[in-house]
Amino acid sequence: MKTATTVRVDDDVLEALKASGPRWQTRLNVLVRDWLKTHKLDEIEV
Repeated sequence: MKTATTVRVDDDVLEALKASGPRWQTRLNVLVRDWLKTHKLDEIEV
């Protein structure tokens, strides 16, 4: 299942994803899923 949501990303990140062509949103989902396999959210400093 997928849920529609709104997120804010830096312009350069969005431009790079969109430049990768159609299905960039799917690729973003894959990137985040793969990252989560090897990282923990509490490791990030914001």
